[in-house]
Amino acid sequence: MLLTFSLGGGGTERVLIRLSREFSKLGMDVSVAVFSHDDDYGVFNELSPSVIGGYTRNPLMKPFVRERRIKELRELFKKNSCDIILSFGEPANTVAALSGLPTVLSVRNHMSVKNRSMGITGLLKNYIIRKSYPMAKQIICLSRSMKEDLINKYSIQGDLISVIHNPIDLEQMRKTPAPTDEKRYIMTLGSLTGQKNHELLLRSFARINKSGLKLIIAGKGPLEKRLKTLAKTLGIADRVEFPGWAKDPFSLIRGSLFTLLTSDYEGCPNVMLESMALGVPVISTPLSGAAQELLGGECARASNSDYKICGSGLVCESSLNAFSEAISALYDDVQLRQKLSKQAMQRARDFDAGKIAGEYAEILDRALK
Repeated sequence: MLLTFSLGGGGTERVLIRLSREFSKLGMDVSVAVFSHDDDYGVFNELSPSVIGGYTRNPLMKPFVRERRIKELRELFKKNSCDIILSFGEPANTVAALSGLPTVLSVRNHMSVKNRSMGITGLLKNYIIRKSYPMAKQIICLSRSMKEDLINKYSIQGDLISVIHNPIDLEQMRKTPAPTDEKRYIMTLGSLTGQKNHELLLRSFARINKSGLKLIIAGKGPLEKRLKTLAKTLGIADRVEFPGWAKDPFSLIRGSLFTLLTSDYEGCPNVMLESMALGVPVISTPLSGAAQELLGGECARASNSDYKICGSGLVCESSLNAFSEAISALYDDVQLRQKLSKQAMQRARDFDAGKIAGEYAEILDRALK
């Protein structure tokens, strides 16, 4: 059984959908359970998920909702004759771990960093993680830095934790038609939330004066209105586009000169892996240590600069100077973009969905022994 909060428009949901298809190819009988009716990817008919447990915004009611989800999860697990649960992200991980059922948790982010800004709620979430996660049979993280976070911040035993990166469908993505027009835009893709730090991206782009170059910020979220207002304030509204959420972002990515991630933290951002698979270089913040690991290759600081060249892209600190400098440098250096593009496509083979699904299957088998 695959368990997550919803099938709404997000990276975790895309990963679950890919793995469900790959597991079926491996001969597994897969069922899906969610807590929400969201279906941005239009896969309800394909996956036939069971919706369990309800939802509330009232923090005082959340423990009761969690208990209801645990009860219904146990009933569904028995009804479907499941062997094991693979859960994705919070709050699914907590529910699965506390259910007492055989469970493998897929942790999707640096939890201590994510919870740090949430005050008392964050402290409570940290306490629940410390108590519940060790109940799982195995835990899967998306990067080595995430594994270190669980060990150092939550005192979880390292031998319980494995590292598996996100899967990408290389075969599907490389069918994406090449752009017919000359590339004249750079882009980012993701939810419009504080974690993504789009303000840094807009302010960095405002410092750059490249004739005809546009910035595309694809995604939806609560900060959309604020970001559009900031673009107007900075005088770049005519150079920035907000096309909304992209169900199939591959054509958009392939048509860009390079993609950008200004996030304060990430687990294993799909847009980075998908960009690499399409031969599009990436400029990224360190992502709590994950960026260099995912981009691959040796890293070297560019001369007289605040960024490093790492395998398939550039890594720079979360500052206006560093990011605007990196954007200008990569835009101007066609040879560097071509070099990074070749390295990106080679590195992307490590994230092929079939290969990654096989690694997950090994962990599931181990958990059942």
